[in-house]
Amino acid sequence: MTIAHDLGVPKSYREIFVVLWKNNFIDENCAKEMSRLVTYRNLLSHGYQGITPEKVFELTKKVDIIKKFAQIMQEQIRETQI
Repeated sequence: MTIAHDLGVPKSYREIFVVLWKNNFIDENCAKEMSRLVTYRNLLSHGYQGITPEKVFELTKKVDIIKKFAQIMQEQIRETQI
């Protein structure tokens, strides 16, 4: 989305959400919540030892914000025919 709309190339996963927020694709709350989830993405994808069953359970509480973000991105893609 950032490249397709000529918003630049984010330097990190977290920066993706900041760029989308500053360009009015998502709201501030969505940007903050999705940025926080990057920590879990890193833990899971790199196999760090810090992930616990409790943290995984906490992630299940974030499903709504993930769905909201996905819905917003789908709408933006449909509107811009990317």
